[in-house]
Amino acid sequence: MKKYNIAFLLGYPEISGGTNVIMEHAVGLKKKGHNVAIVTELPFEKKRLAWHPEAMILDCYSHEQVKDIEFDIAIATWWRSVYDLPYVQAKKFAYFCQSIETRFFDSSDLAMKALVEFTYRMNLPVVTEATWIANYLRDHYGMESTLVRNGLKKDIFTIDGESKDSSRPKGLRVLVEGPMGVYFKKTEDTIRICQEAGIEDIWLLTSSEVEEYPGISKLYSKVPMKEVSSIYRSCDVLVKLSIVEGMFGPPLEMMHCGGTAITNNVTGHDEYMVSYHNGIVTDMGNEQQVIKALQMLKTNPALLQKLKSGARDTAINWPDWPKAINEMEQFIIGVIEQDTSDLDFKETQKDVLKAALRFAGPLESTTKQTYNKKELLEIFKKHLKLYANKKFPTLYNNLKNKKNEKNRVQNAPLPELSILSLEQSKEKYHVAFIGDKSIHSIAFRPKQENYLSLFVDFEKLKREDSIKRLLKEFKPDILFVFKKEFIENEEYNPNVNGKIIFISTEAIHSSNLSFYNKYFAKGNESKYLLHISSRDTRELMKNNLNVIGSLDLPIYVQEIEINNWNSRMIKYLLIGEISNYNKDFVRVIKESGINYVHIKESSDTALAAKMVLNSKFVLYLPQEDQCLLKSTNIMRDMLCDAIVITQEFTPNYATMPNEHYLHYEKPSQLRTLLATLESFEDKYMHIQSVGKEKAKEFVVDQQFINIIKNIDIKGI
Repeated sequence: MKKYNIAFLLGYPEISGGTNVIMEHAVGLKKKGHNVAIVTELPFEKKRLAWHPEAMILDCYSHEQVKDIEFDIAIATWWRSVYDLPYVQAKKFAYFCQSIETRFFDSSDLAMKALVEFTYRMNLPVVTEATWIANYLRDHYGMESTLVRNGLKKDIFTIDGESKDSSRPKGLRVLVEGPMGVYFKKTEDTIRICQEAGIEDIWLLTSSEVEEYPGISKLYSKVPMKEVSSIYRSCDVLVKLSIVEGMFGPPLEMMHCGGTAITNNVTGHDEYMVSYHNGIVTDMGNEQQVIKALQMLKTNPALLQKLKSGARDTAINWPDWPKAINEMEQFIIGVIEQDTSDLDFKETQKDVLKAALRFAGPLESTTKQTYNKKELLEIFKKHLKLYANKKFPTLYNNLKNKKNEKNRVQNAPLPELSILSLEQSKEKYHVAFIGDKSIHSIAFRPKQENYLSLFVDFEKLKREDSIKRLLKEFKPDILFVFKKEFIENEEYNPNVNGKIIFISTEAIHSSNLSFYNKYFAKGNESKYLLHISSRDTRELMKNNLNVIGSLDLPIYVQEIEINNWNSRMIKYLLIGEISNYNKDFVRVIKESGINYVHIKESSDTALAAKMVLNSKFVLYLPQEDQCLLKSTNIMRDMLCDAIVITQEFTPNYATMPNEHYLHYEKPSQLRTLLATLESFEDKYMHIQSVGKEKAKEFVVDQQFINIIKNIDIKGI
């Protein structure tokens, strides 16, 4: 039999049910003599596949590494990877559809659903793993697909073998399996329901990086596949209450290891689950049914044994992986050897996929309602949080787990920005800003339509001794102050009859709290506090200070025409001081051979904005002491249509890495990102659009109007 070059396009290499299925097919095809590669957007170290030792025989490539390799077939394995097909050279394309992924999104995400549905309209050859998926594709899209049911490793998942613990000191032992923080997997809810049912011995098996979880007897995180069966054999019943599945494997694996399962009537359950024969099937969302089922199994050993016996019968009759791999091979060969009358069809597919990914043409034509560009982007960004979890699970879980750190401030609700009550209602208010022009003027618009405003360049006017005179003549009703020195210098205060609002831009810690305690204690009706970080705002609130809320520092960019992105003269604008702290990153940048212009982070904001307007990418160097104002400059850059490349920053303006900006943490990640951009410059244009729409939420007018009362005047 002829051997072929086969590429599976993978989202991420970490353990999951769907990824395991892909690896089983890939490894099996490799053992049959085919050349099989795993292709991901970015390169990864093979040790991330350690959970599946046999996968080490596979070749692994990134888009950049594979651009000069031609395959006989490239197979997308989830909806997002369909849009990656144009970046892989292959004679034929195919689609391994493991679920109907429109169900992963909220009902309001119509644009995202349309983007997923478009993959089902691409006329790609489709192979799927479950009967219900095949029926759905036929009934909704007129698409005929090939059914290849998932096999099972019967040499690993068997009743005979080691167990972690065969004793039952607390009675019925329940296993909960699934990733944390994925809403449709319902892992956290499942644990809670088991606890409410009175189960005292709950084990957790998860693909997420978790060290402990309350109420769990034993926790297993990122366990290699060969060890999973010993966990199954140690438990009586698996409880899996996910609300979206293709054809889930864990209950079937549990049955092969001598246990039984409780599941929802989720799609795919009827491939093998038979209620009260080999397990118990409950109605979706009916927690009381699950609690009742658990309590029955806890108090009725005969029923438990009956279900385990039925589960063994199911396991005996289920096919193994060699059979499934043979069927997958037949599908792949059939696609490769099929004649294609239209020689231009593949190139047309590429062009259409690229267009759809940029939210043009095909996407809009599949959306049943009409949306403008902003609405589409607002809907799209909701999905990217899920995409970040799948693409960068370690980073995503680290961010989620920060709230559990010992020194983390409690997640107390923040007050809304207060509308300060002024002494009397006026037709127009005078608002002054006290700060350094080169740093703080980004948050100030000289001509406001809503209030009279004045910016006081503190350092310059202090030398001229004219601050007091200006304030006396202007008679501000509200002062937004960035400079501590203004607050500390009592000689300025007699010239101010209005409210003083100090906007803090520094990280709060014990060494600088004395300043805030002295000037902003509760009861002071003239001085108030805002902080640009919600975390630091909570810290100030804990100290019983006059805090009125957290403020994402607003942005002002001079109203000039924004240059066309493709015609910009500067490809990379490098921002930040070069030091020993970031020397490894600087070396990567120089070795990459990219053309860049470098400016210091302390550069005048007006000058920086002009340079950003002529730059395609703005790359921020890591700094040992991160300035909180850096985040405001990043939002400015997004507003100027630049694509930002940076490490995580604080405050983050509710932005998400790789949703609103390109993200890196290590030199190796930056090297890979730059290599990708050099090969596919326009690949991340969606980030440019989504980032700009996010930045628009923080323009000057909207932010300060939330604080100033009854402003309806014409500006000066």
